[in-house]
Amino acid sequence: MWITIEDEARMKIYSVSTRHYYAFGALVFEEVSYKIKELPGVRWVLPDSYLDVKNKDYGGEPFINGQAVMCPNHGDDYTITELNPMEWKCNNVLQVLVPIADGSEEIMIIDILRRAKANVMVASVGDNLEILASRKAKLVADMLLDEAAKLTYDLAVLPGGLGDAQAFAKSDELVNLLKKQAESNKHYGAICASPALVLDSWFTQGNMVTTKYKLFRLYHLLSLLPLNFELSLLCLHLLLFFDYKSQGKRAIAYPAMCDKLSDRSHIDNRVVVDGNLITSRGPGTSMEFALGIVEKFFGRPKALELAKGLLVVRK
Repeated sequence: MWITIEDEARMKIYSVSTRHYYAFGALVFEEVSYKIKELPGVRWVLPDSYLDVKNKDYGGEPFINGQAVMCPNHGDDYTITELNPMEWKCNNVLQVLVPIADGSEEIMIIDILRRAKANVMVASVGDNLEILASRKAKLVADMLLDEAAKLTYDLAVLPGGLGDAQAFAKSDELVNLLKKQAESNKHYGAICASPALVLDSWFTQGNMVTTKYKLFRLYHLLSLLPLNFELSLLCLHLLLFFDYKSQGKRAIAYPAMCDKLSDRSHIDNRVVVDGNLITSRGPGTSMEFALGIVEKFFGRPKALELAKGLLVVRK
């Protein structure tokens, strides 16, 4: 509903700070929106940034048609949504690959994973070790991706950001690495734009190729067994059914990217784990995303210990 009167807008517009969302809750015409910015104590969250608008004019476009986005969680606990639970294992030291590229979000999981004593390898997808992050910070990778791809990892996880997600999607080397990680039942993840732009593009296509290969293998195996035709056909149908059920992965992404996901059944959650895949929504959920990874590998007590030390949850 469009609001055209300033007094009505003052009653309708609100700032919400809960464990789920920051939002403003009305659509206003341009001339009204500039006045609304002067409401005392209002804190707005736009898709790209946190803006304290009290007595300030940041210029640019008026605050019209704003989108509710996830806010950081500072409650008594944090939550992850888990589907198709499986145990996540690593050897003595958790080995993690974090690719970066121009446009990567500075709010990344590297800090928390290193606090959990993981060995995090930061790999540049471009030609240079140094990249320019989304807010113009300069980040230096440990090595280039072509070197990093020669190693093995318990987890490969993509950071947030639009520019880097686009670069990741164009990198055949990275996409192939992620596919191998997934198909070998190792763990992988992504946050923000990457689940939609990088992972979802091959959830279906890659699985179609894999399923055709498995179909051939199953047919060959059944042909060697002493079964009649009807029983062989029944076994094949059952195997294909369970194989199909195991193929689809549920993922979440940045709200503006969710329409690109093939399965949007869980997009309102903050962190979703589906088997060996973990995804999350954006900057406001990045810490919970990292804590979810810590929880899966090291257990919830360890994750909560880190969360309390970081003041993500109350002590």
